[in-house]
Amino acid sequence: MKGKNKVEKCANKRCGKTEDLKFCQCKLVKYCNLDCLKEDWRYHKAKCELEQEHQRRRPVTFKEFNLEEKAYGGRKGVVGLKNLGNTCYMNSGLQCLSNTKELTDYFMRDEFKSHINSSNPLGTKGNLACAYAELIR
Repeated sequence: MKGKNKVEKCANKRCGKTEDLKFCQCKLVKYCNLDCLKEDWRYHKAKCELEQEHQRRRPVTFKEFNLEEKAYGGRKGVVGLKNLGNTCYMNSGLQCLSNTKELTDYFMRDEFKSHINSSNPLGTKGNLACAYAELIR
């Protein structure tokens, strides 16, 4: 059976569907729907929570920013995001935040990671804070 592609199945052992699978929050397994995830949760919960904790503690690696370099007075440096229409408002806000010493120190020392609220269903699970930390580095 070498060379055969393994078919991905719903992580709920009672289901076995192979279509329309979506990752769980931990990105370790996939389920076909929310009912399958809920049914399998008692088996998967510990592994999922452990992986989410590991993700919170890993070094931030968000490198998708569109930064612009310019030379001013013989010095070259990163000056901010390229303007994509109305992103100048976001850019000015980010520059204000990054020039607040206490806040920048807080993010540079990764202190923010211990304050991430990953249980808030309306939150970003720390993704926004991690992206900001990588941006200011």
